[in-house]
Amino acid sequence: MHVNCCRPLVGGLLVLGLLTAPITALAQNGAWSIEGIMPFERSDPALAEVDGKIYVLTGNSPGNASNGLNQEYDPVTGSWRDLAIMPSVASHAGAVSVGGKVYIVGGFTSNVHVNAVNRVFEYDPVADSWRAVMPLSGPRGSVGAVALNGKIH
Repeated sequence: MHVNCCRPLVGGLLVLGLLTAPITALAQNGAWSIEGIMPFERSDPALAEVDGKIYVLTGNSPGNASNGLNQEYDPVTGSWRDLAIMPSVASHAGAVSVGGKVYIVGGFTSNVHVNAVNRVFEYDPVADSWRAVMPLSGPRGSVGAVALNGKIH
């Protein structure tokens, strides 16, 4: 597993928690630039990167306390693509990529910070498909996740 935590684009992803916020990138010279606009309003999404593409998953959307949306942003082309919807809704979930797959961990199903879940889902970008994997030992919301040595923590 290759992790490049210093990739300039990743620093700009912190603004994605705001509705239709622009994707921004921090250049080597320290200047921010707008790279694209999210096509669908949502807040509190989970984010992950696989093979240079950014996956924006779950979150809150107008009229919904949580959703199963799955969108891919390609910074090379500046384009967005809607992908297979997650089998269950969530907001404030954790996301991490391991071995070319994206894992969504925990989250809430109700607003505000209500009904934490123990679910974990694996998304395969190549097959554009989801599957449930071993759940957490207990419900977790607003969860952080990190990949280290091929394992999710």
